[in-house]
Amino acid sequence: MLAQGIGIGWGATTSLISPTFIIIRRHTRNQDDEYFYHIDLYRIAALAEAADLGLTEMLGDPGAVCVMEWAERATDLFPKEALWITLRVLDEQRRSLTFRAHGDHHRAIQEKLRKELAGY
Repeated sequence: MLAQGIGIGWGATTSLISPTFIIIRRHTRNQDDEYFYHIDLYRIAALAEAADLGLTEMLGDPGAVCVMEWAERATDLFPKEALWITLRVLDEQRRSLTFRAHGDHHRAIQEKLRKELAGY
């Protein structure tokens, strides 16, 4: 649901369903040529498999947003600048989100989100 919400907020024009079995789904939006990649590494067993998917190119594309589930399976492929969101299940009704921003661009995104959520 988190990835779907991010994709909808980004403006994806295609259905945002889980990529668990196909690993990567690419979405577009009407106003530009940028991409939203929803990636699920649950079925990836080794870093080499993740590298073979072209993750380095997707993660390094300045015109793309990548949301990755099970990202800890490919951390060595990530650029230094990224926004990490950790989702923890607290119980059936509640979740906890922790944001860690690396780099000025991602810190600005985190700060904007904090202001919108906190109202100041």
